Amino acid sequence: MDNDLKITLQDEEGQEQNYFIVYTFDNLDNTRHYTIYTDYKEDDEGNISYYAMYQDDTDEEGVFHPCESDEDWELVDSVLSSFLEE
Repeated sequence: MDNDLKITLQDEEGQEQNYFIVYTFDNLDNTRHYTIYTDYKEDDEGNISYYAMYQDDTDEEGVFHPCESDEDWELVDSVLSSFLEE
């Protein structure tokens, strides 16, 4: 965790929240650059939630979109699972 890059994002209520970048990757099929991040907070069962966002090649720098489609989440889940197994 100490070596993870830290980012600050605004939540839906405009409050700044700190997160840690876990992994980034490119999907050349759709020209998206994905970032997987977390706050490392455990739920009641000890699980950590991971989040993802992407940037298109056509986006201005600093513009990210939340992953919302099933296709995006299937890709992110697959990449994250492989990364965590290493």
